[in-house]
Amino acid sequence: MSKKEKMPTSEKYLLNIQEAADYFSIGIKKMRRLAEDNLGIFGIYSGNRYLVIRSKFEEFLQNNPILEEDEEVVMESIYNREQLNNKDILNIEESVFLFHLSRRKFRDLLEREEDLPFIAFYRKRKIIIRVELENYLEANPEIKEELKSGKSRISEKKRRETQSVTERRIDQG
Repeated sequence: MSKKEKMPTSEKYLLNIQEAADYFSIGIKKMRRLAEDNLGIFGIYSGNRYLVIRSKFEEFLQNNPILEEDEEVVMESIYNREQLNNKDILNIEESVFLFHLSRRKFRDLLEREEDLPFIAFYRKRKIIIRVELENYLEANPEIKEELKSGKSRISEKKRRETQSVTERRIDQG
């Protein structure tokens, strides 16, 4: 194959983030986040860029419904809370899932605050020390409340309302 002939994306073993995003019809930011969070599974960090092993990502997509609409269902299928509770180091997505945090608000906190006690760096990547994050959230309940995911609060509120209605029915019956 000469230099001018391009190999079709479907035949390449490794794809850069742009190629993978185009090939799988996923946004570039989402593709980069998936590659970062799944290093060693289908993501590779080479030099100064992330690459995706096409065949392994295809397997990942078949086994993990990451593109479904209900993100909580997707996260439950990818992560297991019990297993995450036993991990010492978490990535941002795992932290958001485990502690029921808003992804956007948590990332904003990580960007605006310096010297957070639960942050460590692996190369340029931020990683979360689980126990330190737990301690931080317990010591700062106002921050914990601010970081809560809106979806979780709504479902908790509905659950409490349903529970109180059920309790009233039992008391009346």
